Amino acid sequence: MDVYRTEEEQVAALHGWVKKNGVAVLIAVLLAVATYAAWNWYRHTKLEQSLTASSLYQSMMQSYQTVVAGGEGAADAEARLTKGGEQLIAEHDSSPYAQFAALMLAGRAVEQDDYPAAEKYLRAALVVDRDEKLVVLITHRLARVLSAQGKHDEALALLSADVPETMRSAREDVRGDILLAQGKRDLARAAWQQAIDTLAKDIPKEDPARRLLEMKLDYVAGE
Repeated sequence: MDVYRTEEEQVAALHGWVKKNGVAVLIAVLLAVATYAAWNWYRHTKLEQSLTASSLYQSMMQSYQTVVAGGEGAADAEARLTKGGEQLIAEHDSSPYAQFAALMLAGRAVEQDDYPAAEKYLRAALVVDRDEKLVVLITHRLARVLSAQGKHDEALALLSADVPETMRSAREDVRGDILLAQGKRDLARAAWQQAIDTLAKDIPKEDPARRLLEMKLDYVAGE
C-alpha cells in the first residue's frame, strides 16, 4: 500500500518538504561547491608559489656560480644573489627554498666578515624548522656568529636546548669553542672532553672529528 493514497497527496508532501528543507539543502550544496573551489585555488596557488620560489633559487645558484668564478661580472652577480635571496626570504618564508637561500647568504656574509648580516640570515633560516638535525646545525652556526660578535652569553644560551644523541658531540664542540673565546679554559676543556665521550662508539680514533677534538684538548692543556 502506498504511503500516500493519491498523486495529489504525494505532490503536496513533496512541496512541503522542499519548503521546509530546501534552504538547508541549497546552503549545503553551496558550501560543498565553495569548499571544492577553495581547495582547487589553494592547490593552484601553492603550486605557483612553489614554482616561483624554485625559479628564484635557480637564479640564485647561477649568480652564485658567477660569484665563485670571479671576473668582470662577479660584482653584479653578488648583487643579484643578495636581491634574489632576500626576495625569497620575504615572499616565501615558509618554503625550504627560503631556508636554503638564507643559508647561502649567511655563508657569503661570514666570508666577508659581515657577522651582523650572517646573524640576520641564520635567524631567517631558523624560521623554517622542517628537519631537526638541520635546525641544530643552523643553531650551531648562529652560535658561532654570535660569539664572533662578542655575544658569548647569548650564543651559549642558544646551546642550552636538548639535541638528538647523534648531535651532542657537535654541540659540545661548539660550546667549547665559545667558552674558550670567553677565556674559560677549564670549562672549554670539559666541553671538549664531553664531546669526545659522546662520539659514536664506532668512530675510529683516526677519525678527523675525534682528532680535532683531541688537538683542542692538547692545546688547552698546554696553556
